[in-house]
Amino acid sequence: MKIPNSVAERLVWSATESAKELAEANPTIFSKAVLSHRNALARIAGRKLDIGTIIDLGAAKGAWSAMARTVWPNAHAHMIEANHYWERELFTLTKTPGYSYEIACAGPAKGEGYFLFSESDPYGGAGAVADTPGATRVPQVTVDSQCTEKNLKGPYLVKFDTHGFEREIIKGALETLKQTNLIVIEAYNYGAQEIRFPAMLTLLEELGFRCVDIGEPLFREHDSCFWQIDFFLVPASRPEVQYNRYK
Repeated sequence: MKIPNSVAERLVWSATESAKELAEANPTIFSKAVLSHRNALARIAGRKLDIGTIIDLGAAKGAWSAMARTVWPNAHAHMIEANHYWERELFTLTKTPGYSYEIACAGPAKGEGYFLFSESDPYGGAGAVADTPGATRVPQVTVDSQCTEKNLKGPYLVKFDTHGFEREIIKGALETLKQTNLIVIEAYNYGAQEIRFPAMLTLLEELGFRCVDIGEPLFREHDSCFWQIDFFLVPASRPEVQYNRYK
């Protein structure tokens, strides 16, 4: 059967418009799929960005590391997670070559730290300072110490899903960041000024990184206000940062 060009063009136009209408009617569903982490990582990897080790901070069960290794299959994934709830799944994942994990809170110094566990959500919780009400003592590591002790090779991808404790973790990751090709950081639109996304992007730019992609915006249930988003940052020396034109 022959399909005239005019018919094919109408079919494509109709399908495109229908897809647009479907997405507009279900924005929160489609925004996460279109702006997925997997799509962002694939775009970034397509610009010849190499990763030797994925450092997954706030790894939970390790699903993010497994996803990232579909983009960089030769990279090692080292997962740091404070909540023992996830240890069985992390242990199971590390039976596959290319994975390792540490049950500890990442922070500014190695030794003992504090963590606020969420009673209702094992994905929740965050590192805390000593005088935080309700905080529990936990082992604490630095990103730098883990890279040295575990012999983790750069260049690094450092992913933060750490719920407001990013500045403290960065203090213990300054040497690692010198060999980091990609930072993925969950940042927020509410809370104290120093953890909101404008301040976090400014801090990372001061450390030599620039944003080249975004992923998975989240709108809060209470009133659909913008709640958080993930930013993808590369060294400012990279050619995609130096190129300042649109086309």
